[in-house]
Amino acid sequence: MTTISMPLQDALAAALAWLYETEQPAGAMKDHSDLLFLVDGTRTLTPLVHEQQEEDSASAALPALRLDVASEGGEDTVTDRDLADLAEAVRAAGYPVSGTWRSAPVGRHRFSGGYVGLLRPAHPTLIAAADLFDAGCPAHGSSSMRCGDFWGADDEEQACRWYADGRALLVEPELLPGGSR
Repeated sequence: MTTISMPLQDALAAALAWLYETEQPAGAMKDHSDLLFLVDGTRTLTPLVHEQQEEDSASAALPALRLDVASEGGEDTVTDRDLADLAEAVRAAGYPVSGTWRSAPVGRHRFSGGYVGLLRPAHPTLIAAADLFDAGCPAHGSSSMRCGDFWGADDEEQACRWYADGRALLVEPELLPGGSR
């Protein structure tokens, strides 16, 4: 997982540029949430390539931005106002928004985050990278980033390289001034 720390406006610009303008090479693989921007030390912003935007919808999955609490030590929830502000910032950047929705509670946790849905599909090569992960390992049928671990590999030479090799090809967002890794 890659975490990049920066102010919200920089994180948003980098996430949108990555979703829409960054060409991925053949064989690149993107799992569901392996890229996080740490926003001002209190939130995470995760660009998602295709996310179902309506619970009961058969509509095509489109990109979304997930905003979450960065740690249990900070604020304990992302508010509706936070999501509305993020949606407005996305619109101001010139990208149409389908709406916002809350994360489902997990275990004993309350709603901690939410989503801003985007109406424009991600770059076709990024969609292909996400679809490659979703299709799973051709040798083992697993769509797990730990495919090799599940097949009894005793050492790295025996481990399945499906995920590691595909993930290594993924072109990550370009950092903007003020960002760091």
